[in-house]
Amino acid sequence: MATANGKTIYRLNIPVPEDTIDFLHKIALKTKSCGGKKLYKTTLIRGFIDAIRELDDSGLLDFTGVKDVESLKHCIVDSFRKIR
Repeated sequence: MATANGKTIYRLNIPVPEDTIDFLHKIALKTKSCGGKKLYKTTLIRGFIDAIRELDDSGLLDFTGVKDVESLKHCIVDSFRKIR
């Protein structure tokens, strides 16, 4: 089992549509073109999850009525709108 920053890292294989892979690639290229470096898809996904975790830890996510991907997406987007 691998570790990073003292935490055990688990491998998770998830099926994703091709447009999601294209989106991750686009974001990776944006990070590089904005003066950073191109990030791996796994790094991007970890960053996205950590950001959602911070929203949840601060009480900004309301999971009431979440039943599917679409309602989860709305829950997350609404939370981002609240902090803007």
